[in-house]
Amino acid sequence: MPVVHFGHVLLDETLRVRKSYDYIEHPTISTVYTAFFIFSSYFCLNKENAAWTYLRQAMTIAHIIGLHDEDHYKTGDMIEATRKRCMFWVLSITER
Repeated sequence: MPVVHFGHVLLDETLRVRKSYDYIEHPTISTVYTAFFIFSSYFCLNKENAAWTYLRQAMTIAHIIGLHDEDHYKTGDMIEATRKRCMFWVLSITER
């Protein structure tokens, strides 16, 4: 089986599983990671309209959960805070 086929299978499975969870009403950092993964997958498949939609979704959810606000990082695990901060900056740079 070609590698591209496995990519399609993984993307399809991600989208299928995602439909079983109300990620809009209950967003998490995993929701952001998943939207970014879907963006990357569609971008590599030359489906740019779908890709940019998922990148925008990832950035919107990042804002909803407060990744743009430095106060968000003042409490909790510093390693997790660093990961979240890096994700926010990856999204910001990619979107530009």
